[in-house]
Amino acid sequence: MGHKLDAALAERVEIESAPDAEARSDVRVTRGHGRTRVLQVRLNADELAEMQARADQQGLPVSTVARTMLLDQLRADTDPHRLARDLHRLADMIDRETLPAMAAAGSTQVVRRSTVQPDSV
Repeated sequence: MGHKLDAALAERVEIESAPDAEARSDVRVTRGHGRTRVLQVRLNADELAEMQARADQQGLPVSTVARTMLLDQLRADTDPHRLARDLHRLADMIDRETLPAMAAAGSTQVVRRSTVQPDSV
């Protein structure tokens, strides 16, 4: 038998020998949630690395980040609240990334954020 098949069989035996074992924390169980079609997308190594970095930053699987980006783009023209959400997301990015960098550089400029939430627009 091949190495991968041997490893899979050994893993199966291990799993079945301890049915009450604690679930692994590095594995996410997800459901299709009614999504029944698969779209394959070809990316070059740099594009995939960028997508993986975004997914890691958000703590999400790459497929979830890709699906979200794709659906956001498809809904761009029909979603009246998209601009407010995008502005809110950008403000959050500024809070997380830019302001600490400005403080570290000794900038004395103060940036004040609006308290308007995207759902209230």
